[in-house]
Amino acid sequence: RQTALARDDVMFLTWEHPVVVESMNAVLGGDIGKASLGTFKHRGVTGGTVLLEAIHRVECIAPRHLETGRFLDETVFRSLLTPDAREVGDKLSAQFLSEHLQPVPTAASAAALNKLRPVLESVFTELEHRAQQVSAERRLASIQSAQAYFDAEINRLLHLQSINPSISADEVAALSRQKEACLEALKQ
Repeated sequence: RQTALARDDVMFLTWEHPVVVESMNAVLGGDIGKASLGTFKHRGVTGGTVLLEAIHRVECIAPRHLETGRFLDETVFRSLLTPDAREVGDKLSAQFLSEHLQPVPTAASAAALNKLRPVLESVFTELEHRAQQVSAERRLASIQSAQAYFDAEINRLLHLQSINPSISADEVAALSRQKEACLEALKQ
């Protein structure tokens, strides 16, 4: 913020800015640019080994006013699998791959992907299973977190209502409705 105030020649955008939000949605929602093919050398990996890396993100599609993001862990999680569905992400970090991957020419990558398609499709099933498992765990944790938060808030309002008559039953009812809507959104 200080830089933006001091320098009017530099555009300052936050993560919440509509341009940034829509750009991220376009990248995450489109099919272009989500897959790449590369090669690398590592003494612990046999030459010709195929690894499939997937980045997953759990999100809740809900109206903004429900603020489901404060209960749901929306951080991305990574899977790096071999063709026999072994997880090797703990041995080969994303940073290592980012630094050591060498690009494959477009023509060669198209031919390689056609040849590897059956191998990759068999791993996709395991990736999807793991993503659903993590998603279910995060959903359950978010529901428990939202339940605890709203129960505490409703109890707090009820206690304050017993002391302060200016807190109406409508406020408690509105918070209860918000709780139900939030929990319903998190369950999906």
